[in-house]
Amino acid sequence: KAGILLGLALYAAGALLFIPAACTMQFMWFPASLYVLTFGLAFLETTANPYILSMGDEQTATQRLNLAQAFNPVGSLLGMCVASQLVL
Repeated sequence: KAGILLGLALYAAGALLFIPAACTMQFMWFPASLYVLTFGLAFLETTANPYILSMGDEQTATQRLNLAQAFNPVGSLLGMCVASQLVL
């Protein structure tokens, strides 16, 4: 639980760091916010794996994990498409 909460906090902090980046228009804020955001995302992906593995039968655990990891890029692409329509 602590890893998931830390990942969510880092992800939210990284997203909120885009506000000062947009207000100050300084480049250093953009990579910093992206770094914190992706660090939180890495925490979330890593800590979610044991939960996925423990959700069902042990024999199908690797299949569930592969399925969950297969949808990760789909969510990333859909998120960028939706965000680009809302922001732009």
